[in-house]
Amino acid sequence: MNILFDHFPALYTERFALIEITTDYVTDIYNIFSNDNVTQFYDCDSFKSKNEALKLIELFQKRFKDGTGIRWGITLKNDTKIIGTIGFNSFQSDMVGRLGYDLNENYWNQGIISEAIRIITEYGFRTLNLHRIEAKVIPENIASSIVLEKNGYIKEGIMRDKGFWKNQHHTLILYSRNY
Repeated sequence: MNILFDHFPALYTERFALIEITTDYVTDIYNIFSNDNVTQFYDCDSFKSKNEALKLIELFQKRFKDGTGIRWGITLKNDTKIIGTIGFNSFQSDMVGRLGYDLNENYWNQGIISEAIRIITEYGFRTLNLHRIEAKVIPENIASSIVLEKNGYIKEGIMRDKGFWKNQHHTLILYSRNY
């Protein structure tokens, strides 16, 4: 399923703006993804150069242009620095969006991702007409499981050795929410 947009939609919560991630934010993206604590449960190694951040931004832009996904940068309303990203890594033909997110470690435990998940979920169902939104979490990533459950996502099951990155297989928990 491809969802074609005529422009990049900015979204707003009480405390944050969700904006388009452009190459202007390469340092912010690098700062997020070069932190081992952020990438601990991620399907990529921590970035060693800003060029890796640039490639990720280009991937986000390509998915948006192709209509296969959309990823927003999370900024504080009174700031322009991206402190995290959130969005749909892909859209499936059965009206399913695959949710993904990350956050600069300096902003953990402040309810930021939870607030962003609420607006993204609403946008996915009401504007993109998704029927279902899924997220996959490594069992050790307890904080991510808690934030999904707090936002109405239901644990559907365990997918043994479903993922493979960092030279090993990873078991994943599948969470979902239906419209």
